[in-house]
Amino acid sequence: MSASRWIASLRALGRRYWIDLLLGLTFAGILAGVINLGRDIGQPFGGYMVLDYPNTNEWVVDGATPPWWPALGAGGLRIEDRLRAVNGNPDILNQGKEYAAAAARGDSEVELRFERAGQVSVVRLPILAFSPRHLIEFKLPDVIIGLSFWLLALIVYRLHPTNPLNRTYAVLGAQLAVLLASWRLDLFERTACYPLWLWLPELLRNSAPLIAPTVIYATFLLTTDQGQPPRSLSYRRWLSVGYLIASITTLLWWTSRFLLWRDGWNPVVGWLDAIPYRTGLAAGSYAQ
Repeated sequence: MSASRWIASLRALGRRYWIDLLLGLTFAGILAGVINLGRDIGQPFGGYMVLDYPNTNEWVVDGATPPWWPALGAGGLRIEDRLRAVNGNPDILNQGKEYAAAAARGDSEVELRFERAGQVSVVRLPILAFSPRHLIEFKLPDVIIGLSFWLLALIVYRLHPTNPLNRTYAVLGAQLAVLLASWRLDLFERTACYPLWLWLPELLRNSAPLIAPTVIYATFLLTTDQGQPPRSLSYRRWLSVGYLIASITTLLWWTSRFLLWRDGWNPVVGWLDAIPYRTGLAAGSYAQ
């Protein structure tokens, strides 16, 4: 077989099976996040989950922390409180080490300094062991919703793998599944220290900008005869612009993550991470 025919065969296989690959990677990404968080069972923590903001290099109390967990009740913390120090150590990236050291000394509490509305406060929180119950209460809702979208995408795709509408909705379902289920991969959200197996769900999740043009494409398919894409030149141009903007946004996010994993946080990482957010906010304000 000549090189040109071999390349053509590979392209044909890619066009035919790339959605199968996407669905497989999506499921693997969701599973990797659950397994990695499960590996933290038994680790000491403060009874709250954290969310990392790479654009500002800050950690806050995660909004998905169940409200009945002690840190949000009697502990005095609130969602979006900005974490500043654990036992006087401002290295929030490695706050897990501070909890482990305190537990090893036999301490029953840690001192947590946080900021809320510009005011810095201090609370003392009991040291808890991250348990299967915490894992289920925190992670299970995301996984159930994400896998529901994934399973629907798989069913729709397998019903008619060559139909443009089925293929589009399979891609959309996979994108939504990984967006919903690939958050919160680590007990202390140490994004800069993610191991290789967490790069997959993190990069898939940061492909979220591609959801918007996919929705537009799916809408066009639903409103045309026989579920075929419109052939007008203006439609193709606008859709190409949408995918171009989404691809550039995704590339910025991916670049910020690769720099974060290679060198740790720096202002360039924050700048690259912030541009997509600011662009999205500006687009939303303009649309309103």
